[in-house]
Amino acid sequence: MTINKLSGSFVGTVLCLALITSSGLAATVVTLGTVSQFSGPGDLDLDGVFDYAINFDATNQSYTVGSVTFVNDSPNPPGTSLSGPQDISPWQTKPEYGATPDDDALEEIMHDIRWANSGVGETLEANLDVTTGVNYKLQVFWSENIANTRIWDIRVEGADAVDEVTSLGVAPGAAYSASQGTVYTYEFTAQDDVFTVSMGNFFGGNDGGDRNPIWQGLTLENQIPEPPTIMLAAVGLIALLGFGRRRRRSR
Repeated sequence: MTINKLSGSFVGTVLCLALITSSGLAATVVTLGTVSQFSGPGDLDLDGVFDYAINFDATNQSYTVGSVTFVNDSPNPPGTSLSGPQDISPWQTKPEYGATPDDDALEEIMHDIRWANSGVGETLEANLDVTTGVNYKLQVFWSENIANTRIWDIRVEGADAVDEVTSLGVAPGAAYSASQGTVYTYEFTAQDDVFTVSMGNFFGGNDGGDRNPIWQGLTLENQIPEPPTIMLAAVGLIALLGFGRRRRRSR
């Protein structure tokens, strides 16, 4: 599958140059999509029509956050092929986002991880069935459980998207907080029937250390056409029907 259309705010976003900082970490470089922090369900996009919402809880449970139900990755939900070779449940410190039922459900999702051992060539990968020509919005989110920095790369459709993202967010300056996670967001228009996102030790700068990627949640939103598009289509249909009636009356 090839990349076609990207939202202007999602293209070529280079957060900083890949230079070695005083912290010893190369800066994160985002070429496709965005990387941001969240402190609870309200910071994630959980409104809309979702083809997939997946959690990686090793106890095989589903969780509902707002109106979105995150089904478990085992077995792979219909329309998906997911690769997450390793898992840890629970993963030490549990995140804390608040006291609402949605907060609690998201905390459970973020308490378990799938991870890949880059040292033996493992990666995290999701292959998702999509519909050609439809606009989509991807979210992949993760959080660290201690003041430790893991580093990896992200690819979408085989294209280099993020170099040296960390388990704490964007470097330099990423810091641990039990009330904060990281989300990678990417908008695209499907060019064929499978979309692929992968995380691992792929390209660019390499600071060494822990190169094992982690993830705890994933969503793919089926973005409905903008209202003006729908209105134009409706106006066109009404005009066509009116033209047909006039032709019948003239006969």
